[in-house]
Amino acid sequence: MKKMMDALLLAAVVLGFLSQPVFATPISGLMTIDPGLRIPRLGYVSGSYFAMFANNPNSGAAMLAPGSAGGLTLGSYQPFVLNPDVPHPHSPFGPGTGYSGTPTSISSLLAPFGFFGVPTYVGTNPVSYQSGNAHPVPTASYDPASCVGTVCQLSMTLDAWEVMWNGSAFEQGPRPSNSGPFVPAVGTYDLSSHAYAVTWASQIKNGPFNGVTGYWHLSGVVEPVSTVPEPPTLALFAVGLLALVGSIRRWTRS
Repeated sequence: MKKMMDALLLAAVVLGFLSQPVFATPISGLMTIDPGLRIPRLGYVSGSYFAMFANNPNSGAAMLAPGSAGGLTLGSYQPFVLNPDVPHPHSPFGPGTGYSGTPTSISSLLAPFGFFGVPTYVGTNPVSYQSGNAHPVPTASYDPASCVGTVCQLSMTLDAWEVMWNGSAFEQGPRPSNSGPFVPAVGTYDLSSHAYAVTWASQIKNGPFNGVTGYWHLSGVVEPVSTVPEPPTLALFAVGLLALVGSIRRWTRS
């Protein structure tokens, strides 16, 4: 009986191990955002954009530009803040119908852009103003097994992506159907140049655009976060090391 239980336990451990994305390699740093550029007479679009109703950057799409941070900071939130700063379920309108408020703080992620002539704000909010749900920080990873040369499949968690437009907030993380959960956004990542591109669709749930799908496309490069300690940190480390050496010398003499 004990051998059978040990075998079942081992099988459970192996299955649990295999079910984890152990081959995913996390990416850290700042994902810069290439400004969108459209030349209508040439039918040419490059860079980052947002489109609604259809994923066609040449038909009414808004060109995106990076905010004060230069892009998306992985592992951190870059929220916009509304006045009053209360998620929608606590308002008299009830959850999921859009939140009436005015921005008092703009996200560092994207610069505000015009959509239907209205300033539009995008942030990664820890708690959604529309649904009141908490969302994880944005993350990114690539699958080494998917690489062709230096280009690999990119996977991103962008549940916290939220938009403020004309007095209404609505979630725009990757969600093909608004009756389903958020899913990873998929794109490409180049191990050599650190260039990335990611596209996702998000069907809006409730609010003024209920049932309409928004399409997002971001491109740029990943700038790694420096792991070299700052000069003050190095100085403190040196002082601590000298103090430790001095203590050891005093101890060995006594």
